[in-house]
Order: sequence, then structure tokens, then C-alpha cells
Amino acid sequence: MRIWISAVVAAAVVTTSVPAHAQQDTEFRSLVDRGMRAYQSRQYDVAIQAFESAFALRPEPELIYNVARAYEKSLNGDKAIETYERFLRLQGTTAELRAKALASVEALRTEQRARARARRRPAEAAPPPSPPPAPAAARRTPVEVRQASPPTPRNRALEWSLIGGGAAIAAAGGVFAILAAMDNSEFDDSTNRAEQQDLKDSVERNALIADVLVPVGLVAAGVGVALFLINPDEDESVALSPLLTGDGGGVAFGGRF
Repeated sequence: MRIWISAVVAAAVVTTSVPAHAQQDTEFRSLVDRGMRAYQSRQYDVAIQAFESAFALRPEPELIYNVARAYEKSLNGDKAIETYERFLRLQGTTAELRAKALASVEALRTEQRARARARRRPAEAAPPPSPPPAPAAARRTPVEVRQASPPTPRNRALEWSLIGGGAAIAAAGGVFAILAAMDNSEFDDSTNRAEQQDLKDSVERNALIADVLVPVGLVAAGVGVALFLINPDEDESVALSPLLTGDGGGVAFGGRF
């Protein structure tokens, strides 16, 4: 589940001055209203187009902030970061919206770095080299068979610890991801600004914890599985050995499972 760290806030209300031409003012207000309705209805593409068209008529910086929020809600992190930075370069922005834009950019970049780390996988270890073939017997004499000592079971505490601990860490990360999703849903329905800020902080905190725990747990479990594969028990092996008889020779196949 993809969890966006930055929570939704209400799109900025654009304050306007009395326009020089009533027709242009009417068109501007109509575009802003259309964008606000589309944003509330989760029609983010329509909202982006409406806010951009309104900005072309009157360059109010709050409109670009609204565009960035719409990109973020549509799960387009790259465009959201680009548009927030565009907003921060504009003149006439308020300190409150600049602080929110900077926080959103940092949260989005943190999420992108966490997802990039999760996509990385440990390099596959090279298999151990095969033993050299046994030299051919110089004489056709019987081969002495020695009683092999019973193999000592390999201690698998490390592998099981990595697999079990990794699974537990990843599961804990999944719990925090679910909590972030629940807070994000509550944020969408909330109208109280103080409650919205608390929910936003909770979403960012829980999502960041999930982004750290899930990849760490998966990597730990993967390393444990890899150790199982590249270090099998001694009694789980197959061997070839020369066989010499009075009439000839050959190769004996044997193994322990």
C-alpha cells in the first residue's frame, strides 16, 4: 500500500481584489470555484486544470499551492515536489503556506528515499566452489571403507533469528502503515484545523516508521533465507566416489537427506 506521508489540508482560499474588468473577474472566480469543487470531489486532474487557468488570469500564489496539493493527493510525488518549489519561488506568498509547502516537500522526499531503499535487494552470494575431482586409482585394489562419524547438526540460531525477527519487524511496520492510512482517512473527513494538524503529524510519524521497519524486516528475513540456501546442513548432501572391483571400475552415487 502506498502511504503518502503528507496529509491533506483544505485548499487555500484565494483572496482577490476588485478586478479592472468584471468579465475577467467573473471568469476567474468561476475557475477557482470549479477547482475547489473538483478538489473536494477528488477529481484532481480537473482541479489542477482549473487552478492553472485561474492563475493565468490572475497570478495569485495560493493557486499554485492548491495545484501542488492536488498533485500530492493524486499520488504524483514528483510533480507535487516540483509545484511546491514553484510556489516557493513566487512573490507574495504567506509565511504559513511557505512553512506547509516546505514540510510537504521534505515529507515527500523522505518517502521517496524510503521506497528507493525498499526496492534494493542484497546481492546474491556466489555458490561455494565445487571440490576438485578425485584422482583416478593407480591400481585396481579394494577400497577401504571407513565408518563415517555421525554428522553434527548445524546451529541454525542465526538464520531463524533473522527470519523470525525480520518478519516481526516487517509486520510491525505494516501495523504503522495501517495506522497512517486510518489517520489519513480521518483527516479527509475532519474540518477542525487543530485536529487536522494533529492527524497530519500522526500520519507523517506512522508512515515514516512504517517506511523504515518494513524494508529493514524484509532485508533481515531475506538474509536469513539466503544463509539457509548457501549453507546447507552437512547431512543434506550428495557425493560421488570411485568404485573399484576385480572386474573393472566405476562411480558410486550416494547421499544423505
